[in-house]
Amino acid sequence: MKISKRAHVVFPYHREMDALAETAKGEAKIGTTKKGIGPCYMDKVARDGIRIGDMLKPASFAEKLRLQVERKNQIAKSLYGVTPFDYQQIYREYSEYAERLKPMVCDTVAYLNDAREAGKNILLEGAQGTLLDIDLGTYPYVTSSHPTSGGFTIGTGLAANRIDSVLGITKAYTTRVGSGPFVTEQDNPIGDRIRKQGNEFGVTTGRPRRCGWLDLVIVRHAVRVNGLTGIALSLLDVLSGFDELKVCRAYQIDGVECVDFPADLEDIAAAKPVYQNFAGWQEDITACTSYQELPDNAKRYIDYIEQFLGVPVAFISVGAKRSQTIIRQKLF
Repeated sequence: MKISKRAHVVFPYHREMDALAETAKGEAKIGTTKKGIGPCYMDKVARDGIRIGDMLKPASFAEKLRLQVERKNQIAKSLYGVTPFDYQQIYREYSEYAERLKPMVCDTVAYLNDAREAGKNILLEGAQGTLLDIDLGTYPYVTSSHPTSGGFTIGTGLAANRIDSVLGITKAYTTRVGSGPFVTEQDNPIGDRIRKQGNEFGVTTGRPRRCGWLDLVIVRHAVRVNGLTGIALSLLDVLSGFDELKVCRAYQIDGVECVDFPADLEDIAAAKPVYQNFAGWQEDITACTSYQELPDNAKRYIDYIEQFLGVPVAFISVGAKRSQTIIRQKLF
């Protein structure tokens, strides 16, 4: 494992400030996981953040951390009436982490570019999703970073022209955790059934995910802003057993039909889904190993997605195991 010297570190005061701020918002909360990511990014953008490389220099780390803890205690006291952070305790704990991590820390920008120039294959895996992008997502119901493909170049130091292909991962239906607009949400027995069959509960929080029909307006937005060259369609097996399936092919906003994902949150909240209906399939598809083995109605569902997006569905998952993945197009 290699860890970038440039990686910013989440400290206990980040997590606590995250929780305090979210609680203070009341009904206006955005649904943060309270892991301290937002406050950590606030320090980064304010040029006050502490990076992994800083932790490897004890004297400067001690001074930077002391200043940070003092500031955070002032903020916590003035805004929330608490002073919960102990500088010495945090310093001791994180100094131990630094010693354990030290053998793994390196300049990952040089490491990755050297590997690229040596002709090695590099697989970059993102987290979260396009609509959580700080600029391109459903602001303010977003994360604090760029989980879009542009974030790869920022986070790794690999130039955009060094990335050969971009694979987008989408479920065969749509889910959302936390607050924010959700045009195709099924807050009804259909959504409950998708949640149960797909085991749709947040990995970090355990919260039940909001579930709905596949929203191709969102996926089209993701295709465009990420420059997708292929799609991995996951959890197709969850849709087995439905008599009818729906796919959102457009939004209707103030009586006008559109296929472009709105930038304005109020427009998204006001949007009504325009659906394309499909006959479902009753067969168990978890043993299918090729596209040809899928039921005809499942193939029609996939074909429509490809035609609408203009991007091939390169992978199809029909179960939780790695072996339950239909590969239609190789990455390398």
